[in-house]
Amino acid sequence: MLYIVGLGNYGEMYKKNRHNAGWIFLDYLSKKLNCSYKKGKGDYAYAECKDFMLFKPLTLMNLSGIVIKQIVKHYRVSLSQLIVVYDDADLELGVIKFKLRGSAGSHNGMKSVIYYLESEDIPRIRIGIGRHPNIPLKEWVLSDFADEEINVLYDKFDKVYNGLLFYSQGEIEKAMQIINTKEVKI
Repeated sequence: MLYIVGLGNYGEMYKKNRHNAGWIFLDYLSKKLNCSYKKGKGDYAYAECKDFMLFKPLTLMNLSGIVIKQIVKHYRVSLSQLIVVYDDADLELGVIKFKLRGSAGSHNGMKSVIYYLESEDIPRIRIGIGRHPNIPLKEWVLSDFADEEINVLYDKFDKVYNGLLFYSQGEIEKAMQIINTKEVKI
């Protein structure tokens, strides 16, 4: 079983924000797997799906680590079973990268996760949202995706799902080969 946490901001106003790319991926996955979310025992919603447990922290992005620590404790999850999915403005739109460990870069939500789990050995999937040359980053990540941008992401999400199936079977290299993508321009 894999425990997949999508980072995002809780609330209807953030639903289509670039910063909610992790939640957008989880919504895609829950629809594909025909599973629905319930309120968890902590500050999160969860969906129990075939092969995967999906989690959405019900906090603001920068407090994600507190919630993920709750999930890890409650479900007794080892870090190798946990995958954190989040947006990355340093990757072009549609570029998706999967790695097993590393720093948070400039992502405050992931900084919170690393701080509360006291480790950088956290598998993560970064979803490229790109940057806008004329809009400050803080405003850019809180702006909504255009429909055609969401379609670019959806085109990649099926590959991510297939890679995660391999990862859940212990085929880490194969999963990374499938998930890691080249640049996509729209």
